[in-house]
Amino acid sequence: MEKENKKVFSRIGISLFIITIVVNLVQSIISVIIHKVAPEFEESSWYLYSMIIVSFYLVGAPLFYLLVKKLPVAEKKEKKPLKIYQILCLLVMCLGSMYVFNMIGVMINYICGMLIGKTDLNPLNTAIGGLDILPTALIVGIASPIVEELVFRKVLLDRLRNYGDVIAILVSGLCFGFYHGNVAQFLYASVLGFLFAYVVIRTEDIRYSILLHICINMVGSVILPQVVNMGMIATMCVGFAVMAIIGLTIVFFILAIVMKKLRFEKGNISLEKPFKTVGLNAGMILYVVISLVFFVVVLFSA
Repeated sequence: MEKENKKVFSRIGISLFIITIVVNLVQSIISVIIHKVAPEFEESSWYLYSMIIVSFYLVGAPLFYLLVKKLPVAEKKEKKPLKIYQILCLLVMCLGSMYVFNMIGVMINYICGMLIGKTDLNPLNTAIGGLDILPTALIVGIASPIVEELVFRKVLLDRLRNYGDVIAILVSGLCFGFYHGNVAQFLYASVLGFLFAYVVIRTEDIRYSILLHICINMVGSVILPQVVNMGMIATMCVGFAVMAIIGLTIVFFILAIVMKKLRFEKGNISLEKPFKTVGLNAGMILYVVISLVFFVVVLFSA
């Protein structure tokens, strides 16, 4: 039985490995074609987003579903709706967690960059910096959260939940973090992946994680850059707001622990050696290795 479980996780890992390769290959092909056919399009804000739309939305996401669709899916449970104040509290906790782990990730990325003579702080800022607000809002703010949630908190999470909440949350979150392909985003993306997965598991409703993800991306990629561009006073206000959100996040997590609001249920399948079964298999090793390769490539190409 343990051997069969290992095959499940290896299948998931190899599927993530394949779409990572395919998505980047498709982006490279599109880049070459556009450079030869319509080089002027490279100056458009839609250039970067067109590659995301075709490579991940139209190719990567459907391909991942086809690769893992035959794996067993956890039994559906009754949906548990959240109240408005609960959604707001979760949003604050997600934002606070993102700020804290983003700062840690940026510092790690900066240290790594210094060791190799690079000083890039965040590849995402370089990628979307200076792009028009409308396509950024539509693609980064709305479309990407929807597609990513369907891939990582629907297709993937459904196939992990038989092994219990802890394994499902950790594996889906780390896979989500590794998929971002760079050191700066890995930590906060993984933590957000943990939180989004927990919300989906507790509510049985992916719409909440989609909503939270959209809010996070809109704040980080659309709203904050616009506010910061307003000047020093606006930037200082953002800084105070971030500190307040981090403070509230700490309070909310402490209350959740003290009031025993956090709960993790066991799955239908119990693993004798979780780490060996989940992580020490060909598929997962390949996925982690290719992700780390991209981490290094991004650092050196910054």
